[in-house]
Amino acid sequence: MHKNFLTFIVSAMLLFVPSWSQAAIDLPPTAKVELGPVEDVCSDFTPAEWRKEQVIDGVKIQESRLCNPDNPADIAAFVKGTNNISMTTLMETQLAADAITMSDDIDGDGDPDKIVIKLEVVELNGHSPDMKERLRGMGSEPPAIRTPEQFTSFVSSELKIYSALVKRSGAKAD
Repeated sequence: MHKNFLTFIVSAMLLFVPSWSQAAIDLPPTAKVELGPVEDVCSDFTPAEWRKEQVIDGVKIQESRLCNPDNPADIAAFVKGTNNISMTTLMETQLAADAITMSDDIDGDGDPDKIVIKLEVVELNGHSPDMKERLRGMGSEPPAIRTPEQFTSFVSSELKIYSALVKRSGAKAD
C-alpha cells in the first residue's frame, strides 16, 4: 500500500514540474553588454603576411587559412631550389645556399631533372672531426668529455672559475 501511495505522490508532483520550470524559461531582460572588437584566433607567433596569397621569385603561393602556415620563402626555395631564388628570399629562410640545388633539364620539359638535397648534420659535444678543427681554429680546445662523471667534473671546475670571476667583477643579479 505504501508503494502505491508513494507512486501516486511522485506522479502528482511531476504534473506540476512544467509550471515550476516556467520561472527558469521566462527570465527578465538583462542589461546589454558591449562585446568590443572581435579578436583574431591565431597568435602573433607567425606573421600575418605568411597567410596571404603572394608570388615570391616567380612561385605563386596560395592563401593559407592555417594559424601557423609555412614560411613563403621556404616554399619558394623548395619549389625552385636554393640556387634559383634571390638572395633576399634565401636570407628569409634558414637554409644554406646549396641546401637544395636544382639543375639539368635533360628531357627539355622546363623543370629540373637533377635535384640535390644536402643535409647538414650537427653533432653534440664536439665529437665531429670537423668541429674539433673549427674550435681549435678559434683558439679553443674541445673538452674531452665521454662520461656523465667527466661532465659533472667539468661543470664543477668551470663553475668555480666563473663564480670567482663574477665575484671579482662586482656584478650583481637584478
